[in-house]
Amino acid sequence: MQCSYFQQGICRSCSQLDKPYHQTVTTKHHALAALFPDVRIQDFRISEAAGARIRARIAISGSIAAPEFGFLDQTRKLVAVDQCPLHHPRINGLIESLKPLIAEYRLHPWSVTTGKGELRHIIVTVSPLDGRMMLQFVLRSREAVDRIRSLWRCHRDNVLSSVDVLSVNLQPGRTSQLTGDTEIPISDSSEFRILYQLSEDQTSTDSNEASAVGLYYGPQSFVQTNHAVATRLYCEARNILQSHGCTRVLDVYCGVGAFSLLAIGGQNQDGRGVSIHGFDISEDSIHCAQRSAVAIKNLETHFEVADAATCQATRTSFSTDSNGSAFDAVICNPPRRGLDEGVLQLLDRTPAPMVLYSSCNPMTLARDLVRLSGTYRFEQLTPFDMFPFSEHMEVLAVGFAR
Repeated sequence: MQCSYFQQGICRSCSQLDKPYHQTVTTKHHALAALFPDVRIQDFRISEAAGARIRARIAISGSIAAPEFGFLDQTRKLVAVDQCPLHHPRINGLIESLKPLIAEYRLHPWSVTTGKGELRHIIVTVSPLDGRMMLQFVLRSREAVDRIRSLWRCHRDNVLSSVDVLSVNLQPGRTSQLTGDTEIPISDSSEFRILYQLSEDQTSTDSNEASAVGLYYGPQSFVQTNHAVATRLYCEARNILQSHGCTRVLDVYCGVGAFSLLAIGGQNQDGRGVSIHGFDISEDSIHCAQRSAVAIKNLETHFEVADAATCQATRTSFSTDSNGSAFDAVICNPPRRGLDEGVLQLLDRTPAPMVLYSSCNPMTLARDLVRLSGTYRFEQLTPFDMFPFSEHMEVLAVGFAR
C-alpha cells in the first residue's frame, strides 16, 4: 500500500508500512506462537489493506475557512490526513465534498487547546457492496444542530445522496472519548444496513447484492472496520458451527448480532430452524439485531439488553434456550479488556459443548483461556489480519468442553 502521508513522515498510524506485508504477518504469527506455545496457530487470513476500512473517524481542527481533517495523536494533536488510503474510496470522496459545507453552514471546528468551537469529529461508515453510507457529526453542543438539519434538507439529493442515515452526537466534555451518550437523529432513518456476501470468495466485495445478507447498524453500534477480513471471520465461524451441527447458539457481547446472524442465520437452506439467544449492554445494538433477524427465515431469536459484567438480567435464560435445551455453542466477542467476570462464571457454570472466542487483544485472550482451561480445551487459533501494517490482529479461538 502506498501512502504519501507515511512517506512524508506526517502519519505513523500504520507503524509497519515500511516493511514488506508478508514480513508483518510473519512477525504477528511468531508473536502469537510465543504467547500460545501449546496451541496450534493457523495461517493468517489476509486481504488487501488499501480501501479496506469501512468506518472512518475524522477529527476536525483549524477554522471554517481552512478546516483541517485527520486524526488525533496521543498528545491530542491533529495529524492532518484527509484522504487516508486505508479508507474506502467512497469515504474519502464524501469527506472531500463536506469541506465547503463546513464554511457554508458555519460549523466552527473545535479546538483541543481552547475548548471552543462546535464540530469535533465526522464519522463515516460505508457498505462496500452497495455504496450506501451513514454520517455522524460529533458536536460540542446543540448550537449547530439546526444548521445541520438545514444542511441535510438542502444536500440530501446531491452531496449527501448516498447517505441513508445522518445524525448528530453530542460530546460536551474535554475528554479523549470520541462520542457522547446523546444521539440526535437528523434523517428520517436512524438505522443503516451493511451487506455481507458470504460467498466462497470471501475477499471479494464485487458479489451479487441480491444474495447478500444485510445487517442493520445504528450510529453508535460497533462495526468491524475491515469489511473483507470481517467477512472471512464470520465465514470461518459459520463453517465451524456447521461442521459440528450447531443449531442453538448463545451470543455474548452480541452487538448487532453479526457473528450469530451471519454464522447461524445462513444455515437454513434445508428448512430446519435454528435459534440464537444474544445479549449486549447497548440498547441501540440490540434493536438493530432484532430488526436484522426479522429477514432471516427459519430462525428463532431472542436478543436482549444485559450487562456482561454481571449477567444478572436473565441469568436463568442464558443457560437454556426457549425449549429448555442446552446451547450447542457460545460465541464471545468482547472488547479489548476481555471477558467480564460474569461471563467467565457463566461459562464455568453452564458449559456448552463448544465456545468460539473472537478477540482483538491476544494478551487478554491468553489470560481468559487460562481461566477457562478447567472447563474447555483450546487446541487451535485462527488469526485474522484485521489491522494490516500494525501490531494489532483479531484471533478466533475454538474451545471444546472437557
